[in-house]
Amino acid sequence: MDTRVYLDCAASTPVDPRVVASMEPYFSAIFGNPGSVHAFGREAQAALDMGRQNIARLFGVDFGNVVFTSSATEANNLIIQGAVKMYRKEQGPDHELPHIITSSIEHESILEACRDLEQNSLATVTYAPVNKEGFVDVAVIAGSLRKETVLVSIMYVNNVTGAIQPVEEISKIIKGFKSDKLSPRHQSRYSPKELMYPIFHSDAAQAIHCLEKIGLYDLGMDAVTVSSHKIYGPKGAGALIAGFSFGIGIAPMIMGGMQEFGIRASTQDVPGIVGFSDALKFVREELVQEKKHTKELKNILVKGIISSYPRAVINSCEPCISSVCNISFPGFGLEELLYRFDQQGIAVAAGSACSAKVLGPSHVLVAMGLDEPLTTSAIRFSFGKFITREAMHYCVERIPLILAR
Repeated sequence: MDTRVYLDCAASTPVDPRVVASMEPYFSAIFGNPGSVHAFGREAQAALDMGRQNIARLFGVDFGNVVFTSSATEANNLIIQGAVKMYRKEQGPDHELPHIITSSIEHESILEACRDLEQNSLATVTYAPVNKEGFVDVAVIAGSLRKETVLVSIMYVNNVTGAIQPVEEISKIIKGFKSDKLSPRHQSRYSPKELMYPIFHSDAAQAIHCLEKIGLYDLGMDAVTVSSHKIYGPKGAGALIAGFSFGIGIAPMIMGGMQEFGIRASTQDVPGIVGFSDALKFVREELVQEKKHTKELKNILVKGIISSYPRAVINSCEPCISSVCNISFPGFGLEELLYRFDQQGIAVAAGSACSAKVLGPSHVLVAMGLDEPLTTSAIRFSFGKFITREAMHYCVERIPLILAR
């Protein structure tokens, strides 16, 4: 057995061999620009259309409501900055600043985009807190909604703890707020375009391969962002998927041609989109098997760690996905732990890969209010379908050596 074990699937996954095979023709045989009118271009456009249609069907939206991006990070920036830009364009410079509600545990791409808007006096932002289990305070979201609230962005699954957020409950609150806008006593206060706000968006990058329910209408969401390389697809592909026409609620952030319905200029990455579409299809078809497998892997690891190091603390609370487990090892430091695991050939993480090179406590665990001995010794283990039981048992066997003093 290969003595290296990859337990960082929340950062990135290996590409499914079937996905690699489906992408291969689009590098050398069907390589045309989908914007070209000749046969080479039409072949590429047909592949692009097929990928878009497949993804639209899985999320229960129209063909034109899927915009491909280079990543979930770009898609998150597009929905946040694009919604604010459109609102300011519609309301004019003298109108009150648009307002965003998000949470304190979001991915860095959400938090930094919001901070940038705040720092440039383009929007105001409410950061809803979370409890000690890592679940967002729904009451704060409900109490923060106001006339200028243009966007509510709450992740579906947290990337550090795996906590499944109460997005359906939040959706009901937002729907109630919108319904109140339409009541005779309030309707006159809003312009027709203001009645669509707030848009309810969710970063679903960590949810697609773990949870049964992803349809926008089933969840009551207006938009989600997804990532290819989190679901055994290629890096460099993501999407913003909406239940409304993009031209109504979001302004483009990248200017150029009219690709992606004028919302995101740039020649599309056809091989990446083909791979992304197929990867999504496979994880949805194999969802039950993967959940069962990752749950077994998680149980093996947790039992082994608790047996070897009873002081360990599980930071991931139910409801939680089976493919992520966050565990603290009081008495150790982050850098020391990462080094010790790596020396034994086991790849783990302290938190999001987007901030992994800045060693320090995860902002998610800090927001949960965990004590410093827990935040400074927390390791994220994340599992995938290509990790074997034998590999997990190997990890458990190495735990006593890793944690030996």
